[in-house]
Amino acid sequence: MLYIGSDYAGFDLKTKLVTYLKKQLKLKVEDLGAFEKTEDDFVDYAVPVAKAVAKNEANRGILICDSGHGMNIAANKIKGIRASETDFIPLERRIRRMKKIAKLEK
Repeated sequence: MLYIGSDYAGFDLKTKLVTYLKKQLKLKVEDLGAFEKTEDDFVDYAVPVAKAVAKNEANRGILICDSGHGMNIAANKIKGIRASETDFIPLERRIRRMKKIAKLEK
């Protein structure tokens, strides 16, 4: 099972992603919130997703918020969870950005 959760900042992306995962990829997805776009606390969604994932080794989870830092920290407090942050920047753009940074540091 794939569990997904977001705070208000990730609500729009999560809603689109759930639809895509279910309809296009035919995956079993359980949405654990947020269910409306009102200001809330990321912990309210990170912890339930992490606990659901920890129940079964085959389970996976996606957490979406503004920066990813808080969700990552909250999820990693759950025993058996190893969450990490990622972004949706294409690899080519990341490499170009890293090359520019490297040039600035020389």
